[in-house]
Amino acid sequence: MALAVVRDLRELRDPVSAEELEQFETDVLAGFVLARASAGLADGTIRGDVGHLDQVRAWFGRPLWEMEPADTDVYFGKVLRGSPSGTRLARAQALTTYFLFLELRHKVEIHRMTSRVVECPIDEMNRPRGSKDAALRIPLTEPEVKTLFTGWGGELATCRKFAPTARNYTATKLMSQVGRRVSEACKLDLADIDEAIATACTPDVRLIIALAAVHAARPKMIRTMQLDDVDLGNRRITVGGHVRPLDDLTRRAVLDWLDYRRSRWPNTANPHLLITQKTAVELGPAGKLWTTRATRNLTATLERLRVDRQLEEALTHGADPLHLALVFGIDEKSAIRYADSARALLGETPEQAAQ
Repeated sequence: MALAVVRDLRELRDPVSAEELEQFETDVLAGFVLARASAGLADGTIRGDVGHLDQVRAWFGRPLWEMEPADTDVYFGKVLRGSPSGTRLARAQALTTYFLFLELRHKVEIHRMTSRVVECPIDEMNRPRGSKDAALRIPLTEPEVKTLFTGWGGELATCRKFAPTARNYTATKLMSQVGRRVSEACKLDLADIDEAIATACTPDVRLIIALAAVHAARPKMIRTMQLDDVDLGNRRITVGGHVRPLDDLTRRAVLDWLDYRRSRWPNTANPHLLITQKTAVELGPAGKLWTTRATRNLTATLERLRVDRQLEEALTHGADPLHLALVFGIDEKSAIRYADSARALLGETPEQAAQ
């Protein structure tokens, strides 16, 4: 058996330049962002982590993988000594996660380039104390829930603002009994609706809000409606393939919009009810962003206006799924779900509701 000389290949590699090291650091951070996005984190969370890393990097002045526990002691013990505990915890967590990424993905490469072994500088001795974990929510017992709503219901007769208090009571009791979906539990109060009405300062927005708030139309239904879907003579309107009576509010909004449309685009051949400057010379519907633009940043979005309208119908006009299906043209499962919710709130059985 012959012996051979083993040599370290690093002796034969050219040293890494400052520019190459800087580019590598940028690529590593980009990979960190992509990995966090792949894990399903929200963009705001990722931006927050990157912001914390930038703050530490600006103070340290060198690549973060060169940090030692002594550097972390100085940073958290002196630089951030007077900072809020939430800031200290968030920055320490971001730094810990980043070093975990380095150790899993780039430990060998960093050692090859810098002869440094990556190791997180935050340990059990200098880790900021505290926790940001969410506290557990322990559900109330049935007697406690009954006591809550008994007392709350008794206060309705003497409360200063009956309408918002009654709406909050109704929505909360409904959630406690039948488990509403989040979107349906977000009942709108009068201030939310007034805010939406205040944004309806143009004929197109007034019509869009009326279709959502009165006819429970989804944004796609609204933007794909045809001119033939409106029968002014017979006071009928077709929403999502379902023919409904044309109420005075929606009729006024339709007339105002048609007057504006005729004066603005008198020669358009687009068959859709709602058109824009772009679609006036085309045949397609308006875009989704254009349809939802007016209420996008409001509490009363088009979707919430639609849900609020359907839930209100279920609560005020009887817990009858057939009625809901006829009014809104919704499918059987949705109609039964809304009817069951209203029936549970009203304390009725299916047989009582049918009488």
